[in-house]
Amino acid sequence: MEPGIEYFNSKKILITGGGGYLGSKLAEALNQSSGRIALMDISFNSLSEKLIEQNENGDKYQTDITKKSDLEAAIHKIQPDYIFHFCALLNRERSFVNYNELYNVNVQGTLNLLESLRSINYKGFYFSSTSEVYGRKNSCTFHEGQIQLSASPYSLGIRGFLEALAEAVGGSRQDNGGGDGIRTHDRGLPPITV
Repeated sequence: MEPGIEYFNSKKILITGGGGYLGSKLAEALNQSSGRIALMDISFNSLSEKLIEQNENGDKYQTDITKKSDLEAAIHKIQPDYIFHFCALLNRERSFVNYNELYNVNVQGTLNLLESLRSINYKGFYFSSTSEVYGRKNSCTFHEGQIQLSASPYSLGIRGFLEALAEAVGGSRQDNGGGDGIRTHDRGLPPITV
């Protein structure tokens, strides 16, 4: 039987992008566990604000992941067991005008997060990617074996990040049936699931 929400009872959970749609929806579901939930973002929607107000096991960290020292301080305070990384700057336009800003938040910010976690004994890191890495020419049913044809600067940055991450940790990308996985266990690192 698959573990459910109760799996996170008594665990410390960090949700980056916790003020956005995906992060607040995950927090809403995890709010039914007895885990301690830390939402991290630069701004928070009404659902995330309400969840923090109503949950005595919830904390809010208004933190910019591009500011590494602030991020490290928050990570040191939270000491998360599990990290769900949904923090990203989205750009639905197909223009490269904002590419540097997208790269700074989505790639460098994620690297800042991973580096900040080095001293923490966490159990799992979950990263949300985008179907846009497969482009518009592929069918709507995606699989890991498809050629990636990035459809936007946003997806190009995500794709580049995944390749750099696999190389940086000395792992390899693998299809785990529910998303991309980065093999890290043979390097003594916790698993990273995309």
